[in-house]
Amino acid sequence: MTDGVWAVICETMARYRGLIPSPDTRERIETGAEIEEFDGGAFVAIGNEFDLFILPERRGGRWRVRSTIREYVRKMIARYGATVVRIHRDNSASLRLAKGFGFTEIGHDGGMIRLEAR
Repeated sequence: MTDGVWAVICETMARYRGLIPSPDTRERIETGAEIEEFDGGAFVAIGNEFDLFILPERRGGRWRVRSTIREYVRKMIARYGATVVRIHRDNSASLRLAKGFGFTEIGHDGGMIRLEAR
């Protein structure tokens, strides 16, 4: 994965999970997850659960990622029958985005909200 995507992953983990990832963490993600990069970010999936990481310069409406996300969600649903995301309850922008793509809440795990799309 690119260094830019890795920086976003580190920022996200620190902000919402209180974790500072190590270089070993990066290696485990790169070898254990399915990473699909696109112009402006990456999807990182393990099985039917994925995370979306968008580079800072592509956030805030300056870039249209909707078709890329829509296509990826459709692909995951076709492959697994359902796809899951976990988003921190304080990450209102990501929660809004997920719900806009048809994800519905199916549970809570600490500060994380688990959402599913079928």
